[in-house]
Amino acid sequence: VGEGAVIPGLWNAYFQLQKPIQECVSAIYGKISQQAAWGLFAMQQVGRAGDPRGASNLSAMVYYGVNTDEAVLMRRNSMPRSVSVSMGRAYAKEQPDLYGAKSSDVSGWLDDLSEARWGSAVREGAPMLGSEYKQIWRNLAGLD
Repeated sequence: VGEGAVIPGLWNAYFQLQKPIQECVSAIYGKISQQAAWGLFAMQQVGRAGDPRGASNLSAMVYYGVNTDEAVLMRRNSMPRSVSVSMGRAYAKEQPDLYGAKSSDVSGWLDDLSEARWGSAVREGAPMLGSEYKQIWRNLAGLD
């Protein structure tokens, strides 16, 4: 077999293995992220000495893959992860009571935002426009 040649059947075997490997990795990640979130929640309950809000969203941060309370609030309201931190920050500036926020209030606030405001939440060089993120959010939230 010459350099760069494909051994007959190896190419097909490679692609036949791809789907089971992807399914395995997905299953493992799903179990680990769920278990890690529950484990962190349990540890928080044991060690809640000072601030009652302390790290109360730590398990949710792991579950949703974000790093702020504001982003957790956005993710709980169907916000795509890639814009949840910046949108959460904008929401917190206008609505400082994050812990008292109702889902309907957050959804209403997001739906009322202009395309320009959605655009300001999107990082430079992102593959989509703010208006496209808004449409995705509306679909995920069941509004369209």
